[in-house]
Amino acid sequence: MTKLFVSTMKFQPYEKLASTLLAALGHNNDGAHSEAHIFRVWRNVCSIINTPDQDKAPDRELLVAAVILHDCVAVEKNHPDRARASRMAANRARQLIAPFQWLASREDALALLGNIV
Repeated sequence: MTKLFVSTMKFQPYEKLASTLLAALGHNNDGAHSEAHIFRVWRNVCSIINTPDQDKAPDRELLVAAVILHDCVAVEKNHPDRARASRMAANRARQLIAPFQWLASREDALALLGNIV
């Protein structure tokens, strides 16, 4: 088993989506944008969405993509484009999710969630 395979198991049943998106992002040793960071964010999302008072089940596939792609564009804090980083990440997320042929409304939700997660 490769590390990537083991890692994507945390995103069951969306391992294929997770492995494709993680591979597209490439390996990052930066602690702020590493796979470990992505899994910490996913663990936090899961703790929020697994509360018993949920009226409606969330779109977990959408949340998996949002968690993985929320930092898909890294812009240094002192970079002139820092204010545009969220929009840049949303555009990149749309490009990376395109092969999955999601509805435009789900792509819009992904772009929005990427700014929040």
